[in-house]
Amino acid sequence: MAKFIGLSKITSGISNVVDKVKDHLNSEDEQPQDNVPTVVDSMAEMEQLICQLRTGAPVNVGMVLQQELSVLKFIESPSMSGMIVDNIIVCLHKALDSAETEEEKQQLRDSITSMLQSVLFVSEARLQYAIRKDKEEAVEMMANAGNLLADSVSGLAYMMLPGGQAKAVPMVKNILDPAVLGSSVTNFLTARKKQEMLEEKIKDHNEMLENLFKTFDRYFPIIGPSIQIHGMLSRYVKQLERSYREAQYKEVESYTTRLSEQKESLVSNAASSVHKNLGNSLYERVAKGVLDVVGSLANALKKPDTLTYEEVKQLHIIQKNKVETVREKIALIHTVLSDKKAQLESAGLFQASLKSRLTSEIKATEKELTALNQELIDAEEKLRIVQDMIIPAEERVAAYVSDLCRIAEKYAISL
Repeated sequence: MAKFIGLSKITSGISNVVDKVKDHLNSEDEQPQDNVPTVVDSMAEMEQLICQLRTGAPVNVGMVLQQELSVLKFIESPSMSGMIVDNIIVCLHKALDSAETEEEKQQLRDSITSMLQSVLFVSEARLQYAIRKDKEEAVEMMANAGNLLADSVSGLAYMMLPGGQAKAVPMVKNILDPAVLGSSVTNFLTARKKQEMLEEKIKDHNEMLENLFKTFDRYFPIIGPSIQIHGMLSRYVKQLERSYREAQYKEVESYTTRLSEQKESLVSNAASSVHKNLGNSLYERVAKGVLDVVGSLANALKKPDTLTYEEVKQLHIIQKNKVETVREKIALIHTVLSDKKAQLESAGLFQASLKSRLTSEIKATEKELTALNQELIDAEEKLRIVQDMIIPAEERVAAYVSDLCRIAEKYAISL
């Protein structure tokens, strides 16, 4: 019996030790991880926090944290932009694909969307500063980017630190706050090489936004609806529409400019073509028709032959009105001609003078009608040429915008 009592005491003692160890381990779990800063208010401290969070992080969260480091490099050096948007969205796809719970998916989705928006705000801030030198607007965009980046990193820290306890998450501040950066904020706005052309900056930014839509379109089945993503994409539809429309208009303007520059050679080539083909040259009619359109607009607007898109649109209106006016004249002449012919048929045997006058007027009216019909043919041809320049451009813009809206609406959440 004593032996059993001794064994019971030993077992009880071991149990007490185990309980104390558990209590000690649990108390350690409630503390922040060693070396994790309690406040993050600089680029270096944010990088330190991200690197520490990556230690022991699950593979999917580790990928997202790696992208956070890429974003910091992008902010410090915009030449790093490259495929950063694509990489972030691909990372989101992979991270969500291996997430275990819906809560984890939503946390990853929110953090990565905030990260992505911060990149876009930084890019837009740099672009606006380069275009307008409007430091106030650009600084405000950088501050917005800093807030989004802080939200993104805080969300990941909340996932990774013990138990996801709010008290264990460091206070991540806005590292792009102008109050923190002071005058050095312009270093982040003008980090691109000075020799880089403004047009190239605009092109890079728009390509980044277009890649954003294409990639989100591709990965929607994995990412799923998101208010954040829908709002972000909708925000950039108008911006991309404006740049795409301008590009289409420039094509029309370039076309009219080339016609002006090649006016003499076009007419000369057309004349040569007529001679070789016994006057049956479609090229001559097209070349002359287009040049007449350009010349007509120049005369109508009292401008040189180098035309803007808006001026071509004005010509479209002028030419359309001319076609309608000629058609109305032709309809009126037909009515007058019918009346005169009816009067001639009803004239009596002894009204020779009236018949002579009516016959003469009918011939003159028919001659005028022939001239108007030819004028209508010419006016309609010029109208068709202008429409061939304008309508395809407008149709391309409409199709482009429709596709952007289609992608954005995929992510809308029905309430």
